[in-house]
Amino acid sequence: MENNLLFIANWKMNNAYADLVSYFNIFLPLYNQTKPVNDVVFLPPFTLLYLIKEILKATNLKWGAQNFYYESKGAFTGEISALMIKDTGSTYVLIGHSERRKYFKENSQIIANKLHKAFSENIIPIVCVGETLEERKSGKTFSVLANQMKPILKTYQNFINKEIVVAYEPVWAIGTGVNATIEEIKESHSFILSLFLKQSWVNDSNIKIVYGGSIDSKITPAIVSLDVVNGCLVGGASLKPEEFIKIVNTIRS
Repeated sequence: MENNLLFIANWKMNNAYADLVSYFNIFLPLYNQTKPVNDVVFLPPFTLLYLIKEILKATNLKWGAQNFYYESKGAFTGEISALMIKDTGSTYVLIGHSERRKYFKENSQIIANKLHKAFSENIIPIVCVGETLEERKSGKTFSVLANQMKPILKTYQNFINKEIVVAYEPVWAIGTGVNATIEEIKESHSFILSLFLKQSWVNDSNIKIVYGGSIDSKITPAIVSLDVVNGCLVGGASLKPEEFIKIVNTIRS
């Protein structure tokens, strides 16, 4: 796994045209002033992808989509394809976020299909895994992670030279203000990494494992100090440009 950190801003269903413009009127001067060494990816709503392309095209910042459908085209009303995402200059796509699994009933097969399509279209997938509070309390964290990783590993085996980002997001820590302990994060990230390394075909330089779950600038340094953490998937805090720039400037100790 590479040492450079990756910070991903998942804006979820937030922000419109004016909000995006106002955000980067604040963020970009701070970014240019501090010159972060870390990689940064923004995942805005679909409606803002072309605008963010125009705003960020002269920077080294990246952007991507929060979701897509795994078919190339067709009678799928309301869906967005990988080719449409690529047309916006997107280089990343989020797959299998816990909110997609919970509210839109995305199962392992759907996630595997999306992962396959992302690899095929040369879009870097950010695929999410994580357990609920009940699963953690009942000691099922590792078995849940192993089951969620099975279709990911099976699909990835056919694309071993492609980059992949796995986001460990304990469901019970998303948007709650409650964070996993450093030891819990270390254990879960180490377990996910071990599942990759058990595969003889894995090139771990193409793999990043990031943490997502109530991230803020105060706790980020401790989290990324772990050598099994390659960055963070940031939700609510990424909507505040002054806060997100602090997170983006975090250096691994």
